[in-house]
Amino acid sequence: MIVDEKKSLLPFTFIYIGQAFSLFGSTLVQFSLVWYLTRSTGSASVLAIGTIMAMLPNIVLAPIAGAYVDRWSRKWVLIISDALTAFSVLILAILFTLNSVTVWHIYFLMLFRSLMGVFHSTAFQASTSLMVPDKHLARVGGLNQALVGFMNILAFPIGAILMDMLPLYGILSIDVATAIIAILPIFILGVPQPKENLIQKKSLVIELKEGFHFLMDLPHGKFLFLGIMIVNFLVTPAVTLIPLYITQYFKGGAIEYAWAESVFGIGLIIGGITLTLWGGFKRRMLTTMLSFLVGGITLTLIGLLPPNGYRTLLIYCFILGFIIPIGGSSFFAMIQSLSPPELHGRIISMVNAASAAMSPLGLALAGPITDMMGPQIWFITGGITMSSLSAIAITIREIINIEETMNNKNNNSRVSEI
Repeated sequence: MIVDEKKSLLPFTFIYIGQAFSLFGSTLVQFSLVWYLTRSTGSASVLAIGTIMAMLPNIVLAPIAGAYVDRWSRKWVLIISDALTAFSVLILAILFTLNSVTVWHIYFLMLFRSLMGVFHSTAFQASTSLMVPDKHLARVGGLNQALVGFMNILAFPIGAILMDMLPLYGILSIDVATAIIAILPIFILGVPQPKENLIQKKSLVIELKEGFHFLMDLPHGKFLFLGIMIVNFLVTPAVTLIPLYITQYFKGGAIEYAWAESVFGIGLIIGGITLTLWGGFKRRMLTTMLSFLVGGITLTLIGLLPPNGYRTLLIYCFILGFIIPIGGSSFFAMIQSLSPPELHGRIISMVNAASAAMSPLGLALAGPITDMMGPQIWFITGGITMSSLSAIAITIREIINIEETMNNKNNNSRVSEI
């Protein structure tokens, strides 16, 4: 679909600003709840289970959610998912007010927020590709990551301060207010739908198969997505255990954890701005794999730090933050540019599902393995695996030239049809 830049970017800007407010509230809640669980339980298993709850919808329901996002009005998917998320946070705030909160209430909130997030993020990403010209998709992705980084810098230190100043229900109420700010521009301006909404004539199974076959038909598609699953199996526990790594290994507290997240956020901002201005290499897969190679090496180095290496950890957090928007945004921009708009919901959700598919297994093992060997093992094995698979992918010409290969394939298909 050809997008009119003059008509699309102004409403996109207003919608984007609303989403920025919502992201601030969500990041504040995320920090507060994670730190509440860390401080009140000190358990690796509790953090692992919480992360599993947040991931389950991505694994089980993401492809189906993507199919329905392609069918339904994306405007109302965004509005309803934001509204229900805010309502669930309000319920938890009331429970905190009544001193009736249990760990399972927080687990349920994480599960429900994640479920709504699957619909919301898929609808927003799919709509972005219709509001923003293809040549700017990677730049918008970089801007998204820069925004996440800015929110880490802003929300995590504020969250650490507010934890000492306000009851938790007061912090949760901020998320409700920012959700309302996010809903208003979407309600007023709306978001575009694909012009060719052919999927309404097909069954759900056929729709899911179309998205799956597109991904598997990519050059070495099976290798790419198996690699994504393996890396997430090892890396997700490492990321989840960072609060415990800081408190138990580096003997830090809420401020040290907030500093690590803030430095990571600075990296996201600079990395996102870098990609926004630069746009990445012409071969977006090369940009992705080089970034993942650096990320794998950095994770390995984190696992090798001594107990007095907290300051060095901050440097590595910055590097990770810097490379994530460059690699991740380039990958999604490539997927969006190669796929037709009417498939975007399904394809985006399937990529997210593949990314999260093995993470719960890793998290289930995180508790007992961490108790025996410490959290360092996850950083080391995850980092070595990530850097090794990235290096292999760089040597495979069909993967690095994936956009050129797919475009030639599509052109040949059109010629044969004629």
